[in-house]
Amino acid sequence: MGLRFLLVVLGVWIIYLFARNYLKNRAKSTKKTARPTEQMIRCDHCGTHVPESEAVTRNGKTYCSKAHADEQ
Repeated sequence: MGLRFLLVVLGVWIIYLFARNYLKNRAKSTKKTARPTEQMIRCDHCGTHVPESEAVTRNGKTYCSKAHADEQ
């Protein structure tokens, strides 16, 4: 009985250490991959929202793609 109890305590301790290490590494990786937010722009042709860096601007209007800008 004493050996079983010792093995159970040891197993729980090992699981605790792995879980703690996993959560610590997960928190670090989340911080590294976080990107700055970017303004979303609505396409004047179809209404789709795209990031400002990907939007196409023509004649004061914004579009989600070059094809939609060419149609206007």
